[in-house]
Amino acid sequence: MKTTQKVKGLMTLQDMSPKEIIELVNNAIFYKKNHAKFLDVLKGKRAYLLFEKTSTRTRTSLESGFALMGGFPLYVDGRTTNFSLSELKDEVRYICRNVDLIAARMLKNSDMAVLMEYSDVPVINTCCNVFHPCQALADIMTIFEKFGKDYVGKTVAFTGKLNNVSRELINALPKLGIKLYFVSPDIDSVAGDPNIDPECKASANLFLTKDFEEAVKKSDVVYTDTWIDMEFFNDPKLADKKEQTMKLMMPYQLNSKVFDWNKNIFVMHDMPMHIGYEITREVVEHKNTWIFDQAENRMWAQNALILSLLGYKKNKDTFVKI
Repeated sequence: MKTTQKVKGLMTLQDMSPKEIIELVNNAIFYKKNHAKFLDVLKGKRAYLLFEKTSTRTRTSLESGFALMGGFPLYVDGRTTNFSLSELKDEVRYICRNVDLIAARMLKNSDMAVLMEYSDVPVINTCCNVFHPCQALADIMTIFEKFGKDYVGKTVAFTGKLNNVSRELINALPKLGIKLYFVSPDIDSVAGDPNIDPECKASANLFLTKDFEEAVKKSDVVYTDTWIDMEFFNDPKLADKKEQTMKLMMPYQLNSKVFDWNKNIFVMHDMPMHIGYEITREVVEHKNTWIFDQAENRMWAQNALILSLLGYKKNKDTFVKI
């Protein structure tokens, strides 16, 4: 689903070419190593952080990251606004007169699209019910860091449901030359999903399978995510559906058997983790886990994205306003 915007923003990694993704991720790795040189690069800039969804990593990484560059992050809980009283397209036209960038974590992708259509400043989709591009950028950055230039031809097995995270991995990894196994009892959902890039669906680097063991044996990384959206996980009204989902998905749990199948495999999870459900504690604590490196990279990848959207380009060993 391509999304147009008055000014450059980011809805989904579908909107970025392989070259753009690689350049941004390499910039993030450079920025991470040299961030102390850029403590005032965004001095005087303001970011509006609009949150309808609960958050740990997104809020922490955005507030800390924007402040690290000398800017001022303004966190706003959507429930404390007048969005329910006024049309979103009117509210955002006011908001963007006060800030230089909007980073939004919205419940509905349709509302994210409204923000992007009516904003005069860049809008970053930091998570919605359909896409999660910032998470995928951090994931790609982690893979690049760990494997270096050898990332091309590496294989990732994602086990779980088709959701905003796995959808973005499908939209990005195959076109970067990274093989991706989507391992799920729900593999048929991929074919009919209008929010997955048709070229990535047809890519020789994408494999759909229900065979968890085979995928793990053939992969360098195994990645999982929650089986139930975080805002619904503890909803008593969904208890029966949760129980059905857990029963269906338990054969795909990341537990010690993945290391029996492949002792050299590395583990990723975008967090929050539901221990005893999609992943076990022994896997989280295993020496081959990248989970906390991956989580840290949210800030570094997002800061590189913010610099790009605000008109900064990497030139040799610095970022230059263009």
